[in-house]
Amino acid sequence: DAAAALADAWSTDNLRLRPIQAQIAAGLATVAQARSVLAMQSKNQELASQFDQEVLSQLRNWVENSPENAGAHDRLAAALLKSGDMEGAVASFDRARQLNPSLPVTDLRLARSQITNGNDTAALESLNRAIAEHSQDANVLASAADLLLVMGKLDETEQQIEAALKLDPNALPVQRLQAQLLRYRGQWESAAEKLQKLNTENPTDFETANLLGMTLSELDEEARRRALSLATVTAQRFDLESPQGRRARITLIWAAYSAGKVDAAKQALNKLLQTGIESNQISGDEGFYLARLLVEFGRPEIAAPLLESVLSRIGSFPKRAAAENLATQLK
Repeated sequence: DAAAALADAWSTDNLRLRPIQAQIAAGLATVAQARSVLAMQSKNQELASQFDQEVLSQLRNWVENSPENAGAHDRLAAALLKSGDMEGAVASFDRARQLNPSLPVTDLRLARSQITNGNDTAALESLNRAIAEHSQDANVLASAADLLLVMGKLDETEQQIEAALKLDPNALPVQRLQAQLLRYRGQWESAAEKLQKLNTENPTDFETANLLGMTLSELDEEARRRALSLATVTAQRFDLESPQGRRARITLIWAAYSAGKVDAAKQALNKLLQTGIESNQISGDEGFYLARLLVEFGRPEIAAPLLESVLSRIGSFPKRAAAENLATQLK
């Protein structure tokens, strides 16, 4: 408010005015988005809609005052997509990519939103367009494979992984996706072998180490001890206040519990709860493991809404069936 008042006091020919107005609009949009999320969590749809309109208004102000800012166009596109303005969203996504070609292609952005909204038919159409138009781009094919995996389209995922690896055989994200596909198919030992190789070659990669820790915890006693050792090292690398740090702690606590270190797991869980968990920052499997721990240690009132959030936000994941069963038990 103080910044807005200061900007209002400046003359329209002040060269600093538009940049300041752009920053103000971006900040107000962020605040309105956060309030919309809180309203939705409180199941107040009318209030959430009001905040969504405020988001659109402020994002349009941001674009008007910073027309060459790719991030502004990108955020406006996402908000337009949420509002149902597909034509406007596509135009804004396209403009954002003109300004910053490193941004995801428009059809991939559309597909992600369509998956979130439960429109798998439209999502597949968007993905097929992206694949056809960018068949020689390993990054696009890998992103398409990732989205297909979330949709539970395992055979189609495998096809795109193979195509991406032909273009870039050493791409770590694609190789990790290959291991994730094995997890989806319940081939835990094969997934662990693949991830162990990737972890050895890329020891500082968080996603690989964290995924390996979760995978090893699904195997025999010796593997679970390895999971605990690896998860301990991984968690030590990240501060508990960071999203990666909290995700690493979930894996560590689950690994400790799986390895029979129940008291240590309980103590670590209590410490994690004091820090707080954002359900939109964790994977489906991490959400399931955390919910299992919460139930085991007498906190079902936290586990139930956590599972509800994870299941509504994420499509397919290896532990989804188990998560759905647990959610049913908690009702």
